[in-house]
Amino acid sequence: PENFELDLFSGWAKNVKHRVAYIYDTLEPQFPLIKKLFSNDDFNLKITSFNDAVPLLETLTGKNWYCIEQAVPEGLFTPVAQSEKVIDFSSYGRKLPVFHAALLEFCKVNGLYYDYTTHAFNHPVAPEDELYRQYAWHLTHSKFTVSWPVEVTNPTRAGVLHPVTCRWFEAAASATIIIGRQPANDQFEKMLAPNLVVEIDPFEAKPVILSRLDQIYNNYERLQENAFTTRVANLGRWTWKNKVERMRQLVGEAI
Repeated sequence: PENFELDLFSGWAKNVKHRVAYIYDTLEPQFPLIKKLFSNDDFNLKITSFNDAVPLLETLTGKNWYCIEQAVPEGLFTPVAQSEKVIDFSSYGRKLPVFHAALLEFCKVNGLYYDYTTHAFNHPVAPEDELYRQYAWHLTHSKFTVSWPVEVTNPTRAGVLHPVTCRWFEAAASATIIIGRQPANDQFEKMLAPNLVVEIDPFEAKPVILSRLDQIYNNYERLQENAFTTRVANLGRWTWKNKVERMRQLVGEAI
């Protein structure tokens, strides 16, 4: 909602039959802005990517809302052969400092490569689409990637919600093994798949975390096979093509 610019223009909705708003992030800190922008009829179809936000948004704006979860562009997050997975562990975006330190130590001791976000995104020096392609390359070339839910890394931002963000879809579509913890969202496995995330407790003592990492790494081949099988069975549901078709169906129902 922070990127909304149509309030700078007048008459843009005139004679436009279908006006669809699809908002990626509808978190509690954004509610005042969402209320201001979407409590009117400028859009006759309002969609959020966060399922548990729907009733809150309806109360907030007095309007009907729908949920269509996030997705991946077709062809970008394509798995590579195991021999090409040159990154042992990756972590992009939110981190838990204690676990991050333990994983750094594990990789250093075992001569493994850990690729992670090292810069803030305030001043990118490349176009966003190029940065996204580079991110996709790194993710598809990772054996394991670490992912934590927003409610764990930033509970203030998550509030009462348990968001299923794009990172889960990107890693799953890459057939990269996800380690961490899935969001406490009862629709997560329906949106993605059961047994997608290899659970690890980031708040255990360091020796326990190191032992668990060793167990996970030594079980790589079986976990990789499961990740690839899960991708093959579910990719059709995870693409933007699928989500856009669902939006078109909602438009048809709204006519």
